[in-house]
Amino acid sequence: MIGKYLSYIVAAAVMVLAPSVAKAQDPADDYLPEEKVIVFDDKIHDFGDVLLSEGSLKWTFNFKNISDSPIVIHNVISSCGCTTPEWTKAPVKPGESGFVKVTFTNDQGPYPFDKTLTCYVSGVNRPVILRIRGYSHDKMRKPVDIFSERIGRLGFRSRKVEFGYVEQGSSKSDRITVANLGPQPITVVPVESSCGLKITLDPETIPPQGSSTMRITVDAGAQKEPLWGRQNFVTKFSINGQTFPLKLVVATFIKDNFNNLSKSEIENGSSITTEVSYVDFGTVAAGKTVDAAYVIKNSGNSPLVIHKIECDRAGMQFTGKCPVKVAPGAEAKLKFKFDTSNLSGQNVAVLTLITNSPEKPLFNLFLTGTVNK
Repeated sequence: MIGKYLSYIVAAAVMVLAPSVAKAQDPADDYLPEEKVIVFDDKIHDFGDVLLSEGSLKWTFNFKNISDSPIVIHNVISSCGCTTPEWTKAPVKPGESGFVKVTFTNDQGPYPFDKTLTCYVSGVNRPVILRIRGYSHDKMRKPVDIFSERIGRLGFRSRKVEFGYVEQGSSKSDRITVANLGPQPITVVPVESSCGLKITLDPETIPPQGSSTMRITVDAGAQKEPLWGRQNFVTKFSINGQTFPLKLVVATFIKDNFNNLSKSEIENGSSITTEVSYVDFGTVAAGKTVDAAYVIKNSGNSPLVIHKIECDRAGMQFTGKCPVKVAPGAEAKLKFKFDTSNLSGQNVAVLTLITNSPEKPLFNLFLTGTVNK
């Protein structure tokens, strides 16, 4: 009898202790943002303009462990078979350094290339992305042929730089190559830049027919009010003291940032769902304004916030006001008007909701139908 009683006590103690033991053993609770664990000397390498005859291209990304514990690079996965990675396999102690080496075959014909390396690092809450890129040519080309767009004598491959996603409150950097297409040196200084856009050139003074590396940084936390969705950051340039009206455009898409959330906060965050994501307005005459409505629900444990609604078609208007806030378990009806003027044939409009849901930060709704002229 005593033995049976003791067994009940032991079982009860195990039940009480089990949750805390499980939590202590869950390594995901110890994951940290990349910037608190590992720092690379650079995460993008641009080979610039190269010839196919140069053969394989090699580069080494060096990193340092800035955390308080040893780290291990478990795996590095390349985006295609033409890119082969090697990396430090042994644990890297705090304060010590390691590397990720990459070899690009450069044998698939003359074209621009942009390859990624996805690095899985212990203690980091998501993979670290490295990139190599460049332009491979079958023969030498003149700068005027490569840098076909100009601001004065400053040549660009394109005056619009696609930056992709930038997370709210964070910054993102990239680099492009620009060239002096004139016969005299030019000194280039960015002026009248958008808030949050920083541009530096190395060198600032570019020799005739020479090139410079332009580093572009977008800070999505520099503005007084948060920016969301598609945002263009622009700058003009002063070249040898003369400011030109043409601008460089840096195109971004700003979404919510969940880097500093714990695993528990993510699991208990908001969650956006809908029973019907497609609305078909049938067939209408051009010029008719179509009404559409969608019911979305917050099936999570925290308030849902829709920061902004983007549409890929002109004429679509959200009749409400953002931000839209939805309590846990509650629903909201989103109403839109779609002006079909100047449209014809079958149309599909995509509505992108930018939300604070960790599992669905971007949530798409669709409007379809046929417009007859």
